Amino acid sequence: MQVYGGLAGTIQIGETLDAWPQYKGKFEEVTLALSEVNIKDGVIDALGTSDGYMIGWQKRINGQLNPKMTMRPGETQIWNLANIGSRGLYNLALTDENLENPWQATILAVDGNETDMRPLPLPLSADPLRMQNALAPTAIPGGGRL
Repeated sequence: MQVYGGLAGTIQIGETLDAWPQYKGKFEEVTLALSEVNIKDGVIDALGTSDGYMIGWQKRINGQLNPKMTMRPGETQIWNLANIGSRGLYNLALTDENLENPWQATILAVDGNETDMRPLPLPLSADPLRMQNALAPTAIPGGGRL
């Protein structure tokens, strides 16, 4: 009931980068909590009782609709991604302003488990109620979109 109503968040136990000492202290770490909310007539539809399963649903990052995130060209950040919603899957891409030329992130861990002790370049997704830790380099000059 709480997750359907939007009451969810992240708790990180331990240090994500223990298995990756070469990255410790070198990059900014950002936590991105991905969720969804259904707002109909100014009221949150907590149990999905509105007409049409996905009508009115808004995807949110840290509770914000289309938040502005900044990275300098060539900067790398460590993203701690968590899908804290009760439904839905996210397929994320950092692209240029035309929503083209996406990059692949390097997944360091999934649900706190290192990925075979070597970074894996994979498409970036967030399954329901899962956590991923990824290196997010900007190979795109200027502004980009997530």
